[in-house]
Amino acid sequence: MPDIMSNSLMLIGTAGDLPVHLIYGQEVGDPRPFILLTVTPEYVAHKTSKSLPIDRKEFARFVHNNAEDLMKIAVSCRDRGKTSAILTATLMKN
Repeated sequence: MPDIMSNSLMLIGTAGDLPVHLIYGQEVGDPRPFILLTVTPEYVAHKTSKSLPIDRKEFARFVHNNAEDLMKIAVSCRDRGKTSAILTATLMKN
């Protein structure tokens, strides 16, 4: 049976540039977003096997192209009772 709550989580905003903070909630303008997921340049460099510094365009491209995977990470955080996570080169910090 599919998890209905997984479908109710959506990207409702962003903040910052490098790193970028992805804000997930149930709807646009959600006064109580579920998850704040911080994507760092170190994480992008690690995932793309590139060295730092990461170009801003390449960073933005990575976030755009990996939106579904980042959403899955946000859903996993929410399902574990977390409200935020920082994605770094080696691990996810809560």
